[in-house]
Amino acid sequence: MNSHKDTAVSASLRKALKRGLARQAMQCAEREQAEISEIISELRGRPLGEKARTRLARRLRNRAGVVRAAMTPDLKSIILVLRNVRNVLTRSDGVDLFSEPQLVYTRLVVTSGRTLIRFAIDRISFCAHALERLVERSSCGLSFFLDVVDQEASRLLRWIASDRVLHESGDCYLGCEHGVWAGSLDEAEPEPGWFLRVDPEARRMPIFSIRTYLGEAQMKPLVWLLWQESRKTKAMSA
Repeated sequence: MNSHKDTAVSASLRKALKRGLARQAMQCAEREQAEISEIISELRGRPLGEKARTRLARRLRNRAGVVRAAMTPDLKSIILVLRNVRNVLTRSDGVDLFSEPQLVYTRLVVTSGRTLIRFAIDRISFCAHALERLVERSSCGLSFFLDVVDQEASRLLRWIASDRVLHESGDCYLGCEHGVWAGSLDEAEPEPGWFLRVDPEARRMPIFSIRTYLGEAQMKPLVWLLWQESRKTKAMSA
């Protein structure tokens, strides 16, 4: 079988498998939800020393829905990436538009001072359509697909924390090696049980809502240029 036919078969299989793989990833994530409120309560208990923080990070790695639990290089903060499935209600100008289950990832950077514990929070969500398009339009691995999404989410959350979101004509994008994730910067209320102090004038947290995945062939010219520039920046900073 020649390479052209191989490519055609691969694309055909990906199109056939996309819905089932996206559904399977959602179902698996729903069975293994991160208990965010419990984890936050454990982290809020009291400021911890360096050794205690390291031990806590090691313990948290074994909890359901914990994608990542590690220390920052200076050992002053714990970095967590937590995975959940949430029924997300999308609203615009105070009007309810639609509700759908989404794969939601939360990145917590927890820093202990002498008397105060600080939380830096970033969130990202994938709708089922976005996961299907990743299968269909990329060359991502299909075995253990949820692991693939976990790794991608961890990387995207680092980009969001570093303010590396691409903007074009009111739309937002996050780049990756072979394409971009398209979505919007939205706001969400803290979940019940988090018990975090939030600015009373802004009782919401930012979340990047991913709507679809675009391969190189699906990008508009200006988005393609932004994507190419972001790849150069990444290579220069590597």
